[in-house]
Amino acid sequence: MVKKTLKIAIVSICGLLLSLSSVQASSPKKVEVIFTHDLHSHLDSYRLASPKGIEDVGGVSRLATVIKTQRQKHPDTLVVDAGDFSMGTLYQTLYERQATELNFLQELGFDATTLGNHEFDYGDKALAKMLTKAKKLPLLEANIDWQKSASPKLEAEFKKYGLKKYTVVKKGNVKIALIGVMGNDSIEDTPTTKLKFKDPIKSVKQTVAEIKRKEKVDMIVCLSHSGTSQTKTSEDEELAKKVPDLDLIISGHTHTVLNKPLRHGQTYIVSCGAYGRYTGLVKLKQKLNHRWNLVDYRLISMTQAIPKDQQVEKQLRADTALIDQTYLSKLGYHKDQVIAYNPYNFESVDDHYFKPGEHRLGDFMADSYLYALQQAKIKADVAIVPAGVIRDTLVKGPVTINDAFNLFSLGKGQDKLPVYPLVRVYLTGKDLKKVAEIDASLANYLNSARLYMSGLGYEYNPHRALMNKVTAAYLLDKQGHKRQIKDTKLYPVVADMYSAHMLGSLKKQSYGLLNVTPRKSNGQAVTDYQQMVVMKGQREYKVFEAFASYLQSFPKGRQGLATIPSYYNHLHKRKVQKASYNPLALLSKPNHFTFALIGIVLGLGLIVIWVAKKLLRLKRAKFKRK
Repeated sequence: MVKKTLKIAIVSICGLLLSLSSVQASSPKKVEVIFTHDLHSHLDSYRLASPKGIEDVGGVSRLATVIKTQRQKHPDTLVVDAGDFSMGTLYQTLYERQATELNFLQELGFDATTLGNHEFDYGDKALAKMLTKAKKLPLLEANIDWQKSASPKLEAEFKKYGLKKYTVVKKGNVKIALIGVMGNDSIEDTPTTKLKFKDPIKSVKQTVAEIKRKEKVDMIVCLSHSGTSQTKTSEDEELAKKVPDLDLIISGHTHTVLNKPLRHGQTYIVSCGAYGRYTGLVKLKQKLNHRWNLVDYRLISMTQAIPKDQQVEKQLRADTALIDQTYLSKLGYHKDQVIAYNPYNFESVDDHYFKPGEHRLGDFMADSYLYALQQAKIKADVAIVPAGVIRDTLVKGPVTINDAFNLFSLGKGQDKLPVYPLVRVYLTGKDLKKVAEIDASLANYLNSARLYMSGLGYEYNPHRALMNKVTAAYLLDKQGHKRQIKDTKLYPVVADMYSAHMLGSLKKQSYGLLNVTPRKSNGQAVTDYQQMVVMKGQREYKVFEAFASYLQSFPKGRQGLATIPSYYNHLHKRKVQKASYNPLALLSKPNHFTFALIGIVLGLGLIVIWVAKKLLRLKRAKFKRK
């Protein structure tokens, strides 16, 4: 009897254990994901104007704390980045020397990243060289077309590092496939690469099919440097619609802050903005159909409430010393050198991109170009700064060389030193007027082409026909005095190297509709922009140096520092809107664009009349037959 009872007890215990095991096996799988994108070399924390005042935000030392804290609670947290981890601060000057940004991602414990357009800023060879200095971190890119790129050496260098379309990682009991991709807009913003790219959506779709064929995974995550917005036309929303097998899209490139995820079908899209101001956290739970439900989504505000990891801070100080030694000492500066005091908060980078009209910081930056040439005793009448080259802003307080650099951090000169140089070219008066028209007509459609100008002003009616909105353009000095522009006269114009190139490529980009020709002083078209570079002694004059020099020229005020004057605390009527629906105001001084538009409208009107007459005749004929 005892043996029988014991046997029953053992069977019962075994049954209970099996039951518990079954319950555990059937419990839903869970995943927690920390994500970043568009860090743009913002490894240090930085000052930001907010409703609370000036806050110290961001930085990889705080990011290290967030990741460590998260993994202490949930060791299997997935940590990923969606590209543009480089280019934006002085740390980019160490890009080829020690792969600073990518190595920090690896050291902080990221599981993977992808390439953004700015990783190519210094060219393909520089990117390949950077990878030789980088510690191994899965680098994903599904849509490079190596066959059309025809660069076996470059392909070998990229693949030696480990660049591939996707990787599979295991987090606890969850297998996750990670794909990387660059979107169409991102590809268009990569003029420095000779690589060719496949259609991003088709590439992701093919990669997903390959994953499903070869791998048994629970989740597919796309690290997409394509972009989102609140509209339903953004690239990552199209990706979600056309590749429904994706569970999660980490959306980079457009610097969008999504306070709530976007959702299409069973695909979630998340985005946490740029420069490490926020870090994203998303929690997901698997459903019975093996897709995933959102459990939680937060943007972690990277403020002073998050302590800095002191080991990371120590490494940053060592890197700062290297920046001073290898780059800034050649220009006579050091990274934390205070050069001025700023009493004002200026507009944000997004304001310059998306808000029409004039902005104080844009005016300020353009004025600095003219000042630099004046000091160099080189004549220039007009300076042009497109929104696309404005990479940061200024907030109240001391201004350092680091701040000045961050405003103008794009590019590299022929001297192989980071940041574009100043370039002086000549434009005819007729072309200067076209420049004003491009800003007035196209800035709302091509945000990066919004222009900030010094020495040039214009009036415009936003209701007039496209490319015929400007009603008056003139030379305008800082005191507000206007001078007539003569169509055939050559006017010296200063811009950065990239912007000068873009002016010269307008004809090609607009299929011949727009034609602005940068010229030499003798009127010949510029074919080699390097010949037009402004020199400072024996080297190129970098654009951030022009701004730093202008800052240092101001009279001393607060804290005994050169202080930005009140002139830059208001606007200067460089772009004057005169809106009117009056027919005379709409149709006066028409150009060929207006005539073309009138022709199209008249043509459509005639077609409508012709169709109406045809329908009327058919109706009459039908009536007569009855």
